[in-house]
Amino acid sequence: MIDQHGVDGAAELTLTILRKMLKNNEAKLLQEKLDFKGNDKFSVEKEHRTFIQEIKIHFKSLVV
Repeated sequence: MIDQHGVDGAAELTLTILRKMLKNNEAKLLQEKLDFKGNDKFSVEKEHRTFIQEIKIHFKSLVV
């Protein structure tokens, strides 16, 4: 997602997905992390990738 939409676009898409899934707390936490990191794109990208990994783990536990 980051490769296609860039860091900012991927973060916004993730926020939108979380909100549509009614995962408002997770969306709020991600938004706070993004707001805190400001323009430090490397840190935002690292945080986003970590968050995506956490989401993947969560989805796997829901499917099984």
